[in-house]
Amino acid sequence: GTILACDDDFCAFAGASQIGLAVTTGQQFFVRVGNFGDGGGAAGNVNISLLGPLTNDNCADSIPIADGTTAIDTTGATTDGAAEASCLFFGNDQIFNDIWFDYTATGTDISFNMCGSAYDTKIALYDGGTCVGAKLACNDDSCGLQSAMIVTGLTIGNTYKLRIGGFSGSGSGTITIGPFVAPTCGDCPGAPDVVEGEA
Repeated sequence: GTILACDDDFCAFAGASQIGLAVTTGQQFFVRVGNFGDGGGAAGNVNISLLGPLTNDNCADSIPIADGTTAIDTTGATTDGAAEASCLFFGNDQIFNDIWFDYTATGTDISFNMCGSAYDTKIALYDGGTCVGAKLACNDDSCGLQSAMIVTGLTIGNTYKLRIGGFSGSGSGTITIGPFVAPTCGDCPGAPDVVEGEA
């Protein structure tokens, strides 16, 4: 039959795999479980869970998101947004298995940070509160395989579309959003003290 989903190292390359996909009740599947190399077998468990529908799977169904840290899970999401030529990273210009949020800017320079999430993330921000707004920023790997970006020049009070997906699949994690404050020299970890007479 046709391969519907496949995964190798979902859990931060710890060796465990995870897939998620939309199915039809009563439909039957073969699930193939193996290992990466030809190093013999090993014991483990396969857990199968039924997930509820994602309310913000499509851009038209985006939901509000505010400053702070928000848990996200794109498992089971479809790919609803268009590929972006300016989001081309490592030969991939699509943001797969995307979910959508409405973000109202609380500052002109805003940080969007998914560092520490459990999969290879990819994010983008679009102008205006509609699904046809111009892309303002996009990021793939800023901290390991996770995404982080600082978007400047936003208008306080304006609503923007935030698209969260993956480089090639789905997963769970967090996103932290808030006004970006540039660190001063005293805030820089490991920065040397300024001593008069030294360069």
